[in-house]
Amino acid sequence: MLKYPEKQPHFPTEGDFWGWIGASRQPTGRSAMAIEMYDRKSHVDPYHFAAKSGDADSNDQRAYLQGLRAVCEAAPNGSAIRVFTRSTYVGDVIKSADQWKMAGWKNSNGHASNTDIIEQYLKVRDERSLAVQFCHCPKKRSEHEAIIEKLLAEAHKLATDE
Repeated sequence: MLKYPEKQPHFPTEGDFWGWIGASRQPTGRSAMAIEMYDRKSHVDPYHFAAKSGDADSNDQRAYLQGLRAVCEAAPNGSAIRVFTRSTYVGDVIKSADQWKMAGWKNSNGHASNTDIIEQYLKVRDERSLAVQFCHCPKKRSEHEAIIEKLLAEAHKLATDE
């Protein structure tokens, strides 16, 4: 079996990374995400990536999970990543995805959703031996507000573009 990645890491060496995720879903069903990431120990330029969802009918949760996967894809083996976002769902996935999988994708609400993207996240996290932590950034109550707002605006624009 081939190891992950479908994408090579953006950063050349393992590090201590901070990553921010913003996502948006429109009433049309289109969604998009934007991420920014940098290595706290080196002075390499930040990594920035944004993309529309490939799904015809998506939701915020899927867009945020695509951002989580993208943050992990940018990091090389053995790295630590602290993820900053407004989405508490991302925190639930980071904290509980292994338990949900072991329980046959059952969680406290019944059956876990978005298991396809969660599986992709777990694959890259595990095969690259990444340590992923979550930091919730409530609206207008976080020192990361400016970068989160920038990413949300970019994701919103991508989701509304035809």
